[in-house]
Amino acid sequence: MQIKRIKTEKEFDQLAEELGRIHCDSFSRAPWNVSFKLDESILFLRSHFRVNGQIFVVGFEDDKVIGAALASPLYFHYDISRLMDPEIIQNTIYLTRIFVDRKFRGKHFGQLLHEARLEFAKWENFQFALHRTAAGTRMHRIVQRGGFKKIGQMPVLERCETNLGTYIYRNELRVLSLKKL
Repeated sequence: MQIKRIKTEKEFDQLAEELGRIHCDSFSRAPWNVSFKLDESILFLRSHFRVNGQIFVVGFEDDKVIGAALASPLYFHYDISRLMDPEIIQNTIYLTRIFVDRKFRGKHFGQLLHEARLEFAKWENFQFALHRTAAGTRMHRIVQRGGFKKIGQMPVLERCETNLGTYIYRNELRVLSLKKL
């Protein structure tokens, strides 16, 4: 899999429909069961892309988009940042979304996208990463294996038709990698 950080509107526009389709499909299934329309998904992804300081990485297999991982500075996320120490907020990246085309799931592509966004966060000098995920999901297992520590629990995710509670995990981004993605 090749991973690329998307930085320009032009790059995003070229991939928007395919990213939107994969995003819709990923979140319309268990455990999320959220019904996004394609235009809603693209609008959500575009709004995230336009956040100052965002990290938006896309995975490709044979030049085909297979997934993406998104992150943005924690201070853009009031629902979580209000629970944190103000000194930590400025240095924390919030890992917002990760999604992989269902034909490519189970091959550790989600793990690779997650690791890539953490590397980019280190390059951007973030000291901490925060992630909120539902128990029992693949992402839940990835953050637990990746050294993230559980620091809290929140009510059910918005727009989610399941009763899964969500957990907040935090990790310190310590060592800058010399590997260029």
